[in-house]
Amino acid sequence: MTGTPGIAPAAATAPAAATVGVAVATPAPRPQVNNFGDTRSGGLAGPIGLLIVVLLAVATVLLVRNMNGRLRRLPREFGEARPVPGAPPTVE
Repeated sequence: MTGTPGIAPAAATAPAAATVGVAVATPAPRPQVNNFGDTRSGGLAGPIGLLIVVLLAVATVLLVRNMNGRLRRLPREFGEARPVPGAPPTVE
């Protein structure tokens, strides 16, 4: 065996069927387990999400009602600004 660069003489004389037999004999890789920390079942995610959305909606309604009550208690117009005692005079 002279002349084939990059191939060792022992590899050049080995039959091709032996290397194919080894490749076929190896088992297929097993799929990896999904372990992203989501251990709850898929059937529980929907009701918990619905509960969170309903709680946020109730909180929003209560906040809007509270803000409307506070805005109604404000006077329609505010009087002129009175100077604060001890403050420097403003130039107009």
